[in-house]
Amino acid sequence: MGFDDSALILAEVIKTLIDHGQVASRSLPGELISAAVDSPIAATLWNKEGSCEDGRVVPRHIAIVWMRTNGHMKGKPPPQWRLSPWEIHEARQYEGYARRFLESVNPVAPGVPSPALARAN
Repeated sequence: MGFDDSALILAEVIKTLIDHGQVASRSLPGELISAAVDSPIAATLWNKEGSCEDGRVVPRHIAIVWMRTNGHMKGKPPPQWRLSPWEIHEARQYEGYARRFLESVNPVAPGVPSPALARAN
């Protein structure tokens, strides 16, 4: 499978989630994922030798997405993520890191979209 086909498949997956009511039709995360996967940066990474290992999701990534999705890391992450108990435990170790990272991107509140992103929708 080539890069363009993979981007098209992801776009179709997102559209299917929207069509079945799993994602809001103007969902910023869906637009961001689609744009990121079909970007020149993604194409460069796709073609880079050994990039699969370099791009592997690690617990700090999980913590950032968990914090961004919920605004906190209380309870459990969404079951759709299908994380192992080890991944959940390790991600929790990065809660402070995730909060600081998200505050640096959006100083208003880590779990709330920035005003600029809200206006973009």
